[in-house]
Amino acid sequence: MKKYLFNQPAGLGDIFFIMRLAQKYHAEGHTIIWPTAVHYHIHNKNFPEVKFIPQDHFGLYDVYDAKREIFEDDSYKYFPFRWADVIKNGKGDPHTCMKDKYWLVGEDYEIWRNFKITRDHQKEDELFKELGLKEGDEYNVINENQTRIFQKTEIKPNNGLRDIYMNIDPRYNMLDWLKVWYNATTIHTVATSSLILLESLGDLLPKEAHIYKRIWDTDHSWYDYYMRKEYIWH
Repeated sequence: MKKYLFNQPAGLGDIFFIMRLAQKYHAEGHTIIWPTAVHYHIHNKNFPEVKFIPQDHFGLYDVYDAKREIFEDDSYKYFPFRWADVIKNGKGDPHTCMKDKYWLVGEDYEIWRNFKITRDHQKEDELFKELGLKEGDEYNVINENQTRIFQKTEIKPNNGLRDIYMNIDPRYNMLDWLKVWYNATTIHTVATSSLILLESLGDLLPKEAHIYKRIWDTDHSWYDYYMRKEYIWH
């Protein structure tokens, strides 16, 4: 079967968002080659259906990235997901860029929620214990981090519960926090890849889930169109 080359090198939320397509094509027998920034490779264990490779080590990346259409050559079938909104609209559009990735391949974007995560329960338990948590504890889990340079939006719930702030630790990836999330009383997160997890993991949402704007957002219109659950918006 053909090797499929995915061009979506950055944005963890974007990568999660189109993972359903990668898993669908893998199930059909295709090999998924996915050049990304190297700091995303810590999630390899969670998605064994795809082969993440360093973008900088993929010598022909710039050649393929220049293409603005799906095409096939002797090596790959190429999918320019990062350019989907430009291809559709003639320019980038942050209000539609996520669903446009599914438009590119003729799929209903609503299926994006159905991607699968291979969880590392050992690492999840290790982190849970390291944080001094036990099942039945009441606490807020808080994610202030956004973008690859880890800018922050200050979040202070002030509800009397213990605050567990997500930190950047090379020993753990984003998905190693799932046990912490599943057991939380409330979740407070800036609008980043966390949104994708809240929407896609059907039983993850606690009593309260709070969504906060990123530092450059004036409203939630870049992403609220693909959110279906009940949230408290800030």
